[in-house]
Amino acid sequence: MKIVFPILAGCIVLFVGIYVSGQMAFYEDFPYFDSVMHVLGGAVIGWLVFAHASVKGRPTPSLGLVLLIAIVIGLLWELAEYTSGLTMQGTVVYKYFHGGGRLDSLSDLAMAVLGATIAFILHPKKLDSFKGLDA
Repeated sequence: MKIVFPILAGCIVLFVGIYVSGQMAFYEDFPYFDSVMHVLGGAVIGWLVFAHASVKGRPTPSLGLVLLIAIVIGLLWELAEYTSGLTMQGTVVYKYFHGGGRLDSLSDLAMAVLGATIAFILHPKKLDSFKGLDA
């Protein structure tokens, strides 16, 4: 059950970030909407990494591992956006999914790293170090 919520959150972020925002022109109307979506995406990736480790009974992943996974997934996402921008122009897919250039991609990756870092900082397992202090 621990992994259901981050998966659901990821689906919601994808749905809002691709479909809803495409229908309602959020990217055009709100200049920082793309950055917010990438921060949320990075946070969900971090949450998924922690949930997966917990389900498998593994120790809390390090910040380095969480960031590495967020960067790899972010790079794959940016590659998909770039490829869509090259091959899907003039199609309905392009309206919902395309890249914005090198600077946009670097910014998107930085925002994903920020989101993954926030997930790492907020992860509840960090509070385990305080158990026993209330005795």
